[in-house]
Amino acid sequence: MAMNIPTLYKKDKKGRLIIGDFSIPELSLVNTWVLTEKINGKDKKVTFINQPRFKHVTNPAESFTLDKMVEEFSQVDEMVLIGTEPCHGENWSFILSDVSIDGIWLDRDGVNDVASRFGVPAVPVLGRMSAEETVTLLLSKFNSLFDKNRTIDGVIGRTDPLLFMSDGNPLMFKLEYSDIEKRACIHLVDYMDKLFGRN
Repeated sequence: MAMNIPTLYKKDKKGRLIIGDFSIPELSLVNTWVLTEKINGKDKKVTFINQPRFKHVTNPAESFTLDKMVEEFSQVDEMVLIGTEPCHGENWSFILSDVSIDGIWLDRDGVNDVASRFGVPAVPVLGRMSAEETVTLLLSKFNSLFDKNRTIDGVIGRTDPLLFMSDGNPLMFKLEYSDIEKRACIHLVDYMDKLFGRN
C-alpha cells in the first residue's frame, strides 16, 4: 500500500515544470483540490495488524505502540498510518497525513480524529483551490505552519470526496515550492512555442 504521489505537472528536458501539462490525465479532471502542507522530512509508514492469533505493529513509535493500537482500534483488522518525521520545526516525531482502515482510506475529518487519538498532529489544511491557484499560492512564498522560520516545502492535493486510482490509492498530487519558482517553471503555451519553433 505504498503511495507514489505524482507531481502536478510534467517537466521539460531542463527539469522545469510545464504549467498546464498535467503529469497524469486524471489530474486534469478535477477542478478543485483540498490542499494540505507537504512536510519536509522522512516519509514514515506504520502498519497495525490485528488478528486473533497475531497482533503486530511495523515501525512502532512512542505514539503507536501495540498496546495503544489495540486499545484504540480493537475492532480493526489492519490499519495503515502514513506520515512524515519532520526535519525542522516543532519537536514532533510523526505528523499524520493519511490513514487506511481495513482497506478504506479516511477523509480529512477521519484522519484528524485518528491523529487526536494518538496525540500527534495531522497535516494542516490550507484551503480548496484549483491547480492554477495552487501555483499562485506557492509563488507567494509563505512559511510552513510547523516552522515559522522556513518557507513551506510544498503542498499535497486531494479530492473531496476522495477519488481513487486503479491501484486503490487516492487520487493525489504533490507540488513543491522549488518546482514552481519562476526560474524553474514554464507555461505550456510557451513550451509548445519553443518546441515547434513558433514565435
